Amino acid sequence: LAELRDDRERWQREHPEPTDKQLNESAREHMKKVERWLDQGHGACVLRRDDVADLVEDRLRYADEQHYSLFSAVIMPNHVHACVKPLGKNGLDEAMQAWKSVSSRMINRVLRRKGRVWQDESFDRIVRDTPHLRRVVKYMEANPAKAGVAARCWTTPAWDEWLGR
Repeated sequence: LAELRDDRERWQREHPEPTDKQLNESAREHMKKVERWLDQGHGACVLRRDDVADLVEDRLRYADEQHYSLFSAVIMPNHVHACVKPLGKNGLDEAMQAWKSVSSRMINRVLRRKGRVWQDESFDRIVRDTPHLRRVVKYMEANPAKAGVAARCWTTPAWDEWLGR
């Protein structure tokens, strides 16, 4: 995290008035680095434990159709991919905060520890159409094989409904 912060600060000094193209390229490079680290298994990897992954899956499913429609999810050893559509007045930030805070308490209880489980920062994307949604879910589903790890993957009835199945 410190390296990412240093990279960002250095980039901002070198680009005091960046163009949209430069901002987009910087964001892409930032994400590539983060994804590479995640795929290498950095961090505690507490989600590798079935009991902990069960808690996260239960929390994701709990708010499905209340705060969001959950299309697909992948629980990796050290991070989670979830494709959701916020419902009503619920925003993505509120939905993520809710499942992160509750799952953090539950995970810490199981692990008999205290402290942070999730990073404050999340990496979200706006999906604009069905082809983009398909690419996102395909990327999520391919992530475990790419990283060479076992993971828990699933899609929901909302996914089939979206595709008209």
